[in-house]
Amino acid sequence: MMALNRVLIFYIFICVTFTGINILATLYPIQVSIGTHVIFPIVAMLLFGMLTTFGYIKLSTLTMGRLLIILAALEIGDTHIEIVCLLLLQFNILEAAILDFIKKNYFNVVSALLLLGSSCYFVLHWTGSYVLVENENYLLWIVAYTVWNANFVTLQLSGAYFTHHFLILLSPIIACIFLFDFSYWLMFRETSLLLGIATLTSVKEEILPMEEQPFFSNRCNNIYQFIHTQHTQLKILIFVSVCVCIQLF
Repeated sequence: MMALNRVLIFYIFICVTFTGINILATLYPIQVSIGTHVIFPIVAMLLFGMLTTFGYIKLSTLTMGRLLIILAALEIGDTHIEIVCLLLLQFNILEAAILDFIKKNYFNVVSALLLLGSSCYFVLHWTGSYVLVENENYLLWIVAYTVWNANFVTLQLSGAYFTHHFLILLSPIIACIFLFDFSYWLMFRETSLLLGIATLTSVKEEILPMEEQPFFSNRCNNIYQFIHTQHTQLKILIFVSVCVCIQLF
């Protein structure tokens, strides 16, 4: 029980810290995110290295995207920065779809393609500091994306790493609820994913021993067995499809 409490406190702390930092980094890209979302990820990648090539690609592209946003906020090369942000989101989805395809998670690949296609209809607005999405029913797309990405993480990662990424996935939603505005979600997703991966890189040696704790080895096995069934995967695909169709039409 004590071990379980320590794990829960650890992840709650991560989630709250991520959410607070990402709100500040999104609203104040020049003052905050230069340190937290450019310098820190670069240092983390150089000093600690990544677990996979996929991790290097994702962290590098996200850091570059954040740097372009900072430059745009400084009014240096700010032409169509909102398109850059959308392309980063689409690239993130495409990367995941490729990994799912390699591992033959075909239902989740279809979900990814639906999200990828529907994202082309986003109406984006650059405020001078961050990008807002102005589509109606945008919350439905966010729900569909969150379900799809949570499924992807469950299919690809083990217990401790899954929990870490799942909290990163929830952080943008918590931030939007805090601000009473889901049009910020795109930016919060970008900042939370970047900071989350950089942090995971820095503490991966500390997270790895958690795999042996009963909290993960017992509880997560049941979740994995349930998620990995074709019946569950089909249900997730249907749910994502319905959300995307309602959002579009």
